[in-house]
Amino acid sequence: MTDRLTEDQLSAHLDIQEPAVPPAGRTLRELLQTPSWTEEQQAAVRSLAKEIDIHGKLRLERPDRDDAEPVAADPAPEMWRLAYGVLHKALRTDEAENATPARRLKWLNVLYKTADRLDLGADTSKTVLADLDQRLTDQAKVWSPVSGDNADDAPSTGHDGQTADGSTTIPLTVLFYDSPIARAYLATLRGLGLRPERIINLVAAKDLVTKKPVGRWLPRSIRRDYAAHRHRTRIHYWPQRLQRTAKGTVTTLLHGISRQFGFPAQVLDDAHSMTPLSGYSDTIDTVLISGLKDDALAAYLRNLPAATVLYTGGGIVPRDLLDLTHLRFLHVHPGYLPDIRGADCTLWSALLHRRLSASCFYMAPGIDTGDIVARRWLPPFAAPLAPELEAPNRYRAIYGFLDPWVRAYVLRSVVTQNREFGQMASRPQRPEEGQTFHFMHPKIQAAAIAALEGAPAPGA
Repeated sequence: MTDRLTEDQLSAHLDIQEPAVPPAGRTLRELLQTPSWTEEQQAAVRSLAKEIDIHGKLRLERPDRDDAEPVAADPAPEMWRLAYGVLHKALRTDEAENATPARRLKWLNVLYKTADRLDLGADTSKTVLADLDQRLTDQAKVWSPVSGDNADDAPSTGHDGQTADGSTTIPLTVLFYDSPIARAYLATLRGLGLRPERIINLVAAKDLVTKKPVGRWLPRSIRRDYAAHRHRTRIHYWPQRLQRTAKGTVTTLLHGISRQFGFPAQVLDDAHSMTPLSGYSDTIDTVLISGLKDDALAAYLRNLPAATVLYTGGGIVPRDLLDLTHLRFLHVHPGYLPDIRGADCTLWSALLHRRLSASCFYMAPGIDTGDIVARRWLPPFAAPLAPELEAPNRYRAIYGFLDPWVRAYVLRSVVTQNREFGQMASRPQRPEEGQTFHFMHPKIQAAAIAALEGAPAPGA
């Protein structure tokens, strides 16, 4: 077992006593040298961590400024070393205070991201990373069992009013942004014999990879079809490639999903068949957009009749759309709210609880903060991934094939237990509840995937 670095040992390795001229550097050194932080200083450290965790930038709200103006720090090597020392101190403080595993893992995530920016010699880098790896190994062994698995479902009200072909048209509009998630939702609805009354097909006007306009000199109708093809080809590239190059892993995942989550094989196949949207709804409206802030989308939605809109992805929904009083946006998040908010939550849920989870809620400004309609811990799931599959492709397999069905599991519960979707019973969230997580560093990803596979944590 590798011994954890003490504060003095870390300071020696980072050489963080060297001068730092920028004001933010002096603030960082003050934070590092202060034995106990004030509330304002704690807020500054949280701000520092958030900027690095989300944006990879070293920015600091200085506690000595009344206006709390963000100060751009000089990205010189000594600045990153100081930042690492401050964040490491925050982790050690939480460890001493017996903070929750979630808080400790959040600090480890941002510390790994900061360590990637350190300009250290090979031996020093090895020592610093060994310290992090040992802390992660120890922490990954600690997880919280769940209780009350499915006690939070909405009350069952059933469906009626079947159409002539045996399917039921439900009062739900799907804001369709072609992706594995969107396809899983539509396949789930069709597997239940349900058809949304409308599908709004959002087509990216810019190439999803190059960000260049697609076919702008083509006639509008031809451009729309061509752009839809490009969108579909880009967004499904990795899932389709993995179906060819990692067939065993994909098959294992899908068999586990069918067995543990109760999705018939034909429903899973439907989601991957690229079925035309007309197979899912009688009304398809296509809108060519440069993003969810596109004026064309806002104009279209303003002219819709009152509706409940199921969001399927495409970016952050701008506030002006959420403020449309005749529309209510539903979202299914792959985490148990409010405990697990943010990004990569399929993996955060697996790492923290050894269980997958999801929540359906009415969208509101903020990250996963709307009123909760239903939230569930899913049945235990373990699907070992092929050892030869490289780490990036293991991550892609999870988000191409598992994450969509984690969400669809809760969507299925909601649509089968409610007639109307705009006024479902819901419970508000309090902003101070829970944790907001950000994208995982590859080291945290590896620990989470090991937990998802049911394997011992690294080093266990």
